[in-house]
Amino acid sequence: MPILEIIGVITPIFIIAVVGFIVGKFKQLSLKTMADLIIYICSPALAFVLLSQTQIDLREISSIALAALLVILGTGAICFLLIKLSGKTVPTGFYLPVMFMNSGFIGYPITLFAFGELGLSKAIIFDITNAILIFTLGIYMISQKKDHWQVLKIPFLYAAIAGIFISWLNIQIPDPVFIPINLVGQITVPMALFMLGYRLANIEITSVKLPLLASLLRLTLGLALGILVVYLLKLDGVTAKVVVLIASTSSAISTIAISEEYNSSPNLVASTIALSTIIWALSIGFILNWVAFIP
Repeated sequence: MPILEIIGVITPIFIIAVVGFIVGKFKQLSLKTMADLIIYICSPALAFVLLSQTQIDLREISSIALAALLVILGTGAICFLLIKLSGKTVPTGFYLPVMFMNSGFIGYPITLFAFGELGLSKAIIFDITNAILIFTLGIYMISQKKDHWQVLKIPFLYAAIAGIFISWLNIQIPDPVFIPINLVGQITVPMALFMLGYRLANIEITSVKLPLLASLLRLTLGLALGILVVYLLKLDGVTAKVVVLIASTSSAISTIAISEEYNSSPNLVASTIALSTIIWALSIGFILNWVAFIP
């Protein structure tokens, strides 16, 4: 991929985050309110739109979804073991930006540029699986001490199920209904990026050790497990390339929303997202060149 296209993918991320950073220096806003909007309104709308407009191919969906599941759970398990072996303790929020990747805002344009619409269609399946796990497993991990049933109160899961059924039944949603839902869903990523910048403007960085460790674990474990899963599931062609590419992306931006919602190390999560995105941007050329050799 030409360097200008890579810059074109990354630039919007930093511009929106910088806007949030600038606002954070001059104005007090409620991050809790923005987090509520993302979790309870915007992200469910986005999931519904993506799934209702995706052609359901059970064989392809199951293989890519299983690959995403194995990468995410494998990353969490290895990270947990490494922390245990080190004898150190880390906050629960540490695992969020390590396990979950930026499969949407970065994954979509990268796969579209690299592999065209075929690659994008596969990236959407991976992203939806990642998003469902963020708003179910991710929320359970950081809220279980407060409410074991909290995950069932999140509308994202029900919106995803509704979207799958509408696609499966081939129901055409009327424009007066679809357009406003789509517009609300499109707010999700920009608002999460704005929150990221705003949070970074209001934190005191006392140490970069944990964010750096989390960033390196996200990128290296993601790439390694992406490669391993591709061979274990015998994936090939564009599907294999997309799985490896997305598995190696930086931390998921939406994790900032649930870390704010449940007050689970939001400073650490924000720092990791920012740092992992910078490291990913510097290494994406190498990753793309390596992915090109996957059969």
